[in-house]
Amino acid sequence: MDPVHGRRIYWGWNAYVAPAQGGLSLPRELTWHPELQQLVHSPLPELSLLRAKPALASVGTTALKAGETLSLGGRLPKNAGLQAEVQATFALPKHNASLGVVVMADSDAPEGTSGMLFWFDFSPLSAEGGVHSVEVGSTNLTISSKYQKIMHDTAIGCCGSNVSNVTGGYASCGKLCDDDDSVQGCVAWSFQPAKGAPASSPDGTCTRHNGLSNTAQTMWRGPVHSPNTTSGVLNPSPTLGGTRDTLQLSPSDTNLTIHVFVDNTMAEGFWQDGRVAMSRQCDPPPSSDAAVHAYSSAAAELEAASVWRMDDAWVTKEQLLQTPRADGQ
Repeated sequence: MDPVHGRRIYWGWNAYVAPAQGGLSLPRELTWHPELQQLVHSPLPELSLLRAKPALASVGTTALKAGETLSLGGRLPKNAGLQAEVQATFALPKHNASLGVVVMADSDAPEGTSGMLFWFDFSPLSAEGGVHSVEVGSTNLTISSKYQKIMHDTAIGCCGSNVSNVTGGYASCGKLCDDDDSVQGCVAWSFQPAKGAPASSPDGTCTRHNGLSNTAQTMWRGPVHSPNTTSGVLNPSPTLGGTRDTLQLSPSDTNLTIHVFVDNTMAEGFWQDGRVAMSRQCDPPPSSDAAVHAYSSAAAELEAASVWRMDDAWVTKEQLLQTPRADGQ
């Protein structure tokens, strides 16, 4: 408890989100949202004191085209994107749209194929009024971008269920997945010809995948090389796999906000100032040039976005002793 400002502040241990099997979270202020009847986990405002001036990028109102990836700051100074803060605000779309920001992207890789995407999967209310829930999450694009509608000599290494015999080759397997009306539904499939038969054989087994890998990080494992196996994903997208949660929107909300902090091997995202908070392992790109992008699957409006390099939080004993007490004593 902060006795000076009357705040509840906490840190948490983020298990399985760093190479050392865990890491300490950023300090967060815990508050209660009376309208939404939920706890809010907001990053402390004091974190802004670590922003290095000037900002690496500052973008005003910008129209995003469908499927567009907008670079924020271009090629950032070496190492700047490895320890950074990103804030982005989007206008509420009038149609379905997946949108968000990418951090730790490889500046030398094609856009949309690397980095960690923190996203909204937004759908507008069918009628005015009431609390509205949308899905949010974070996805490792280095993994998700490898999944396509048809992948020959490739197997999907996770989430198997509903294995059955089929006749008609991989096309029949794909249709079986598409027709799946189970509660979870089929999102991907793999066809394996009968033992010893060529890939063109019409007879084999079909495995339907209807969920995410149940690993500590709950993300898709990358597709693996498997001769004669054909696999596919029904609806490949940048938001495939990853970690997901539900965000509540108030009728008074006029925009969508995402706030991301990156520290070399870990990233923390905050939606709507902490109504949802998420920590992820975020592997640095091969080079030290980690880029930042804004993304939208459909036409959308980016109201504002800023990127800052973050200074170290460490201070010396002398600096600490010279700092005035907040309570004035």
